[in-house]
Amino acid sequence: VNNSRFIGQDLIPDINLTAKLNLLNSIAVSKLYFSDPEETKFFTSEILSNIVSDLNSAKSSIEKKNNIHKKLIVLEGSDLMIFNLLHVFGFTNLKCLTDLYVNGTVSGNCYQMPSFASSVFIELKEDADKKMYVQLKYNGSSLLLCHPDNSLCDFTDFVNTVTSKTFDSSDKIPK
Repeated sequence: VNNSRFIGQDLIPDINLTAKLNLLNSIAVSKLYFSDPEETKFFTSEILSNIVSDLNSAKSSIEKKNNIHKKLIVLEGSDLMIFNLLHVFGFTNLKCLTDLYVNGTVSGNCYQMPSFASSVFIELKEDADKKMYVQLKYNGSSLLLCHPDNSLCDFTDFVNTVTSKTFDSSDKIPK
């Protein structure tokens, strides 16, 4: 009689199966929610606009040497919002996720569905010459948004990049 079922040995999850299921979930969520770039843009516009506004306020306060500026802004959201941001910034997409599932490898960025307690940090930084930069981090790792070899993004470049990914009144509302 095999008693291993009763002591839990058969209940240990297969890591490869779990990884494949997580990847399939990422593909399903991408297909369901983020396959249309205009919809992705539409659904992230509000949060991106607020981020740009907060960064502009902080930059202005720093430039005026006003010590009354926000040091930290905390936004809470779901794994879908983080995944949406990863899509809109080009750090994942349905094609790369499908390629990863089919081929087992992919070149470039291809983040899967965020795990529990994932985080995105957007940091405003100032160098010794008083030039302002923005650094984007996902789960503590720097993301290369503006340059392929540098995680610091010039403030104006960051704002232009984010603004180009936001919905405005001239855009057609997705159906």
